[in-house]
Amino acid sequence: SRVTTIYMSFTIIAIFGSNSVLAFFEAERNMYYRHKAALMYDTTAIALAFTLAEIPFLVGSCLLYTTIFYFMIGFAAEADKFFLFYSIMLLAMSIFTYLG
Repeated sequence: SRVTTIYMSFTIIAIFGSNSVLAFFEAERNMYYRHKAALMYDTTAIALAFTLAEIPFLVGSCLLYTTIFYFMIGFAAEADKFFLFYSIMLLAMSIFTYLG
């Protein structure tokens, strides 16, 4: 059913978002502690930099995934419905990436 496919899509994108940051977490954590100890950057500046640097990757990868998935499943080929689905998937991927 369509509800199941939306749920699975949400789950897949959540796992993808969470796992995409795990490889870089240790290096970023060490850099954060080094900068914090040297009083180089504020915590807010580092968090903002990581957030802004992640946006192009999130938008691109989510657009690629959503475009393939949406039309492969056979959802309505209407722009408003596609972009609503894309925005929800982008929001979900962003949340799980930033919390992951």
